[in-house]
Amino acid sequence: MICKLLGTGAAEGIPALFCKCEICTKAMQAGGRNIRGRSCLMVNDSVLIDFPPDMLSYKIRDNLNLASISDIFFTHSHFDHLSAGELCYFHNSYVRERNFDSVINIYGNSKVLEVIEAALYFDMNFMPDSVVLNLLTAFKTVEIADLRITALPAVHDPNEECFYFLIEQQSSKVLLANDGGKFSDELYSYLADVQLNAVILDCTGGKLEPAMKSHMCFAENLEVMERLKAQGSADNATMFVSHHFSHNGLINYDDFEKVAKGSGFISSYDGMEICL
Repeated sequence: MICKLLGTGAAEGIPALFCKCEICTKAMQAGGRNIRGRSCLMVNDSVLIDFPPDMLSYKIRDNLNLASISDIFFTHSHFDHLSAGELCYFHNSYVRERNFDSVINIYGNSKVLEVIEAALYFDMNFMPDSVVLNLLTAFKTVEIADLRITALPAVHDPNEECFYFLIEQQSSKVLLANDGGKFSDELYSYLADVQLNAVILDCTGGKLEPAMKSHMCFAENLEVMERLKAQGSADNATMFVSHHFSHNGLINYDDFEKVAKGSGFISSYDGMEICL
């Protein structure tokens, strides 16, 4: 399994569009891995988790063949994770060459599906057969070839059901947990019998003190690692990745190693590949 983190930033990205703070200024000056687009994960070149407004730039940067995407799973409906209008361009009217018998399967909560349907109707006045909407609920597993993707409950927006995702291919297991706060006991219980190879955790709060219910900071990343190891869901061979960074968390990529020294965590970066 190959998981490619196309974007690793929070809603405003780094540098943030209208900001000139120290973190954003340093990112502009240093460039490289300090630059973060909005979060998105690609699995095996065919499945996406979220579809942010930066997808065109990711396609160009990484020479992606997005015509091969068969399935898109959404964590929630916020704009930085769901650029619904862009999905209109999968329709035949906007594409000159691909397999026109193919469909793209969309999986998300009821709010996600409503937003996508509204965007498609606004653009076309009808729902194209090439886009198939599927309602996703917590603990529901979808099988795609030899992939298994399970939606898990995330505490993020009280107005909709938000998800983390457990991604499995044969013996390889990856937990993607961005845009959410501390894990619930229910989630820890579900993961008790799962041996994770990689854990990707929300770190929007960066080096701040724990204060947000809807996101985690690095201190809370450490708490999750400790509890997953204690219950046998992870061990010293498990890769732990802090992800979904905001300038408000006061950590650039170049600063992360100092903050995380000795912890076993590494920082995500745009274009990062995790091969299992």
